[in-house]
Amino acid sequence: MSFITVLIISFIILSAILIAIRNIKISSKLQKRSEAWPEVLDLIISSLQSGASISESLSMLGKIGPHSIRGEFNKFTKKIEQGEKFELALDYLKHEFADPVTDQLFEVLYFSSQFGGRNTIKVLRELSEYVVADLS
Repeated sequence: MSFITVLIISFIILSAILIAIRNIKISSKLQKRSEAWPEVLDLIISSLQSGASISESLSMLGKIGPHSIRGEFNKFTKKIEQGEKFELALDYLKHEFADPVTDQLFEVLYFSSQFGGRNTIKVLRELSEYVVADLS
């Protein structure tokens, strides 16, 4: 084999290995995130029960939430502090996580912020039970 052929084959093999490693890291990150949602829901519920607003509850997750989701919630907090509308910051989270559980969570929170949330905690508890059962 010529030097160029060996070089091309080596490049292809190295590229495949790097792509596989990247895919494993992404898969691991998504797995950690999906396992974090029951804890996230419990933290939001307890924060709302203690009288915090929805945006305060979400901002708190950037400090005390599971490590796999803190970065996104810290960005959410910065957006709110910079004066961005709550709905736009919530949309950022929804698109950043792009997960069926988070879609449901953020829609409940959006609806509650717009129209009042007498049953918000009850709905979040039901969602939490669903997520825990789904992970089991």
